[in-house]
Amino acid sequence: MRLKNFPEEVVFDLSDCERAQLTSWAQDVAQENISNPGLYRHGDVLKAVRKLDGPSFDAMRRFAESSNDYGTLLLRNVPIDTSLPPTPHDGRRPDNMPYLSESVGALLGCLLGDIFSYGDEKEGLLIQNICPVFGQENLQENTGSVFLEFHTEDSFHPFPPDYLILMCLRGDRTGQAITATASLGRVIGSLDEEVIETLAGPNYIIRSSSSFGASKYRRRTAIIGDPQQGRGLVFDLNGMEALSDVAEQAMQRLRQALEREAYGICLTPGDAIIIDNNKSCHARTGFRPYYDGRDRWLQRIFISRDFARMQDMLVPGTRMIDPEKSRELVA
Repeated sequence: MRLKNFPEEVVFDLSDCERAQLTSWAQDVAQENISNPGLYRHGDVLKAVRKLDGPSFDAMRRFAESSNDYGTLLLRNVPIDTSLPPTPHDGRRPDNMPYLSESVGALLGCLLGDIFSYGDEKEGLLIQNICPVFGQENLQENTGSVFLEFHTEDSFHPFPPDYLILMCLRGDRTGQAITATASLGRVIGSLDEEVIETLAGPNYIIRSSSSFGASKYRRRTAIIGDPQQGRGLVFDLNGMEALSDVAEQAMQRLRQALEREAYGICLTPGDAIIIDNNKSCHARTGFRPYYDGRDRWLQRIFISRDFARMQDMLVPGTRMIDPEKSRELVA
């Protein structure tokens, strides 16, 4: 797979003024653990977000409303903590985690919509830590280091995110770990009508990833949504099963098309990639972890554009979806 460079139209370098604004407001909303879904103060974050002013922030607001042809934005020069603890060896939040990057992540997330989390993944944290974990190298998970296949995020769940942010705190020193995205809109025109018709039918089963532990989600789905409602994308090469040979062939045709039209970057500290989870899938190339405290470290934030519809699913007083309630929906 040969990855293209992201076009200039989706890349925004925060100006010194925008960076200063984010830093200042992050200081104002900072708290001991803003990623804790029970401690997070949405009102304070939302008030700060409304005051963010600049072309990069305006681009995020437009992206939230109408996305773009690539289903991706890339922000650069995002303020993060200059002094970080070692990359977590277990993928969990360090006890001595400084405040800046988490607060900035919350602000960026609220520019797009409402941040939320799942109670059965990553301890329910609103700002999650993505890094390699020893012994899990071969997993098709965020803790692995082999090639992570193209997928839309948590599409097996009754309430998948509309957008996600991956913000880099510590990059891959070898430059091997390339984060890639590919959008349905860029490839749909290259597919035969028969392939599109198969992909648009309920010809696939999608299952939950092992990162959700004991929770087992499973549903029958199409890969391409109703064109009358805008073509949505549900895709996970590792987690999907085609229900016929024809459906398998159609899925592989789509995979090939997406790989031909994939864009990628090796994220470096201060980069934040924003992905429209309804229009674009993402992947990560394989890399070598060293487990020496200096491995690649991202933070991940999930965003909903229709938070009201999940209100009854939340643990009271939090922005975390209750696993017991969501499991009942798929029982």
